[in-house]
Amino acid sequence: LCVEAKKVCDGQVDCTLSHDDERMCHVNDYCPKNCLCIGNIVFCKKATIQIESFHPQLYILMTRQTNVALKPAAFFLMAHLVYLDMAFSEIDYIPPLTFLVQNYLKLLNLDHNPILSLSSHTFRGLFSLNYLKLCCGRLRILPNYVFHDLRSLLKLNLDNNPINYLSKFALEGLYSLQVISLINVYPISITQLTFRPLFSITDFHASKIEFLCFLPSLSHTLGESKHCHKLLNTKAIKILFLSNLSIIFIMNAIAVLYRVCKKSSAL
Repeated sequence: LCVEAKKVCDGQVDCTLSHDDERMCHVNDYCPKNCLCIGNIVFCKKATIQIESFHPQLYILMTRQTNVALKPAAFFLMAHLVYLDMAFSEIDYIPPLTFLVQNYLKLLNLDHNPILSLSSHTFRGLFSLNYLKLCCGRLRILPNYVFHDLRSLLKLNLDNNPINYLSKFALEGLYSLQVISLINVYPISITQLTFRPLFSITDFHASKIEFLCFLPSLSHTLGESKHCHKLLNTKAIKILFLSNLSIIFIMNAIAVLYRVCKKSSAL
């Protein structure tokens, strides 16, 4: 602050540029029951809350083990949020464009919520998000362009979701992603283009996705998806690889013999 303590929240603006001396002075008027409100930080636990009841200039909001009913435009007045933790909040549906104005949000924690589905509009507006946690939900499908606006995302956790289908362009837009975790995820359908946007990836955690090849520089831990050279140690892959080599060799040999015979007949 630019003024002495006695001038803070005195009803008169002394910081003419930032207005910091009168900012958040009435935050307790917006503090719901069973929540702790300190400045621009709010922590709620085991409470039933309405997002609209919070102060619009919050920076940090944590609603763990609460009953949160997300309505359309629930966060439209909270453009300053940088940290949002709604783990264990019994959220089963996120309306489209819920986070449209959260352009400065860095972390979004939605772990342990029975979220059934996402859409291409679920995370619109989260241009600055670095970490998205979606562990232990009920997601079955990742639709096309679901993460399209998350161009700054560095970490994505989708562990322990019954995902059985990754759409062709599900990971489109995740060009900055470095770490993705798909532990205990059983995708039945993956196309060769699904992981194409992940050219910044350094760690891929996917214990149930066995046969994926990445560049040798990609780091893994024990039990995760194998490097290409490790895949060759698998007997089935070896047979397939050698079969392809044999076919290529035979085709080349036939082509050479054909050219030799053609030259001989011409002479």
